[in-house]
Amino acid sequence: MNITLPRSLGGALFACAVVLPLVSCSKNAAQKAEIQSLQQEIADRDTNIQDLETRSTEFEQKNSALESKVSEAEQKAAEMEEQLTRAKSDLETLQKAKATEQAQAITKTPTQILAATKERINKQLPAIVPIQGDVTRSRGVLMQADNKIWLYAAAQGLSGNTKLTIKGTDGTALTKFGEFQVASDTSLVRLEIQQEIAVKIAVDLTATVDADTPLVAVTADAQGGTLQMLDCRITKTIGSDFDLETYGTQQSQGCPLFAAESGKVVAIFSSGPTSGDLSLWSNPQQTTDYEQRTRAARLNRTIEWKPSSLNAFLDERRKIDDMNKTTRLLHALASVRVAGLALQLGGTPGDGSTSMLQVIQQNSTHPLVVTLQKVQTDLANTKVRMAERDITRRIAKILGDAQIIGTRQTTEFKGTVFSFYHRTFAENTLKWRGEADQALKATLATFTR
Repeated sequence: MNITLPRSLGGALFACAVVLPLVSCSKNAAQKAEIQSLQQEIADRDTNIQDLETRSTEFEQKNSALESKVSEAEQKAAEMEEQLTRAKSDLETLQKAKATEQAQAITKTPTQILAATKERINKQLPAIVPIQGDVTRSRGVLMQADNKIWLYAAAQGLSGNTKLTIKGTDGTALTKFGEFQVASDTSLVRLEIQQEIAVKIAVDLTATVDADTPLVAVTADAQGGTLQMLDCRITKTIGSDFDLETYGTQQSQGCPLFAAESGKVVAIFSSGPTSGDLSLWSNPQQTTDYEQRTRAARLNRTIEWKPSSLNAFLDERRKIDDMNKTTRLLHALASVRVAGLALQLGGTPGDGSTSMLQVIQQNSTHPLVVTLQKVQTDLANTKVRMAERDITRRIAKILGDAQIIGTRQTTEFKGTVFSFYHRTFAENTLKWRGEADQALKATLATFTR
């Protein structure tokens, strides 16, 4: 049976068929969007959870490191506390020992104190070493000062030598040197030692030393240079030096003086000569009478040390000796006189230790002396009679040349800066040269009239 629907109803049904799928599609899209949103939210939460887990791990690591540091700090604190406890214990022990030593010192007699000091000094004797020169022998003291090891020595123990050998008491040569310094106001020098030294002596920079202060002097005998200890005191303080009641030998120069109470060095034997000791006609090296006047350079004070070199210091003395040798020759030439067929020299100058003839003989190879001897030979030649005018002319020429040589040497000498120890020598050397120049000038005038 066929059913025929009205046109209007069929259209309506078709419309419904179309509308239903559309509605269903719209709901699906919304659900899909919601699902995606939920999925994103879940993903975000997962990310947050992972981030929290990462932070938690980092926190745990930092916390663990912090706990480790706290543990180390606690351990170090415990160690420091233990060290502090030990230090307090050591300090208490030292304080007790010091108190005991002070108590014992109070009960000790001066003789016992001096004996104890000598016992300590005896252990330090290896620090007092011999200095062997080609002219003199002396001593030096190895001491710690200004964060260096120095060999302190008397200036006169070195002066006058052209070479020096320094050996330890065990025979080991000291050859590694550094700075060389000269004291600005006393006859003392020091040489830096750049070798390992077993025994070094301490300096007492603050000791008070007067006539009542007991001292122990280390001296060397004149024969073998054997060291010995003597009780002594100072008679007076002269600026940077002490005058002592004890006697010393040439080889004692450079030996130390100890304060009896502290057992530390307060001075070094160093008898610098005075201007009254000097003479042109004697060796300045031998002018200081060690058996009559013993002096020591003070160390219990601030010393200004001037930089120099060992060669420069030794060269100062060489210049003085050369200058004085020429000065003596100028005096000898100034004493020349003509007597008949011979030349005559003046008598014995100064202290009578050296004659003018001896001076000429000591300079026999000097060009001026060679020329003078030629004049003497010609005068003695009876076969050739020399006119008086020729004689005076030739001698005047010798004296004039001597003036030129002397002036040149004096100019060079004045350009030298001398150290404290050589300064008095240098001043007297110039004074003596001036006297020789005047004598030479007077004699030259008699041959050029």
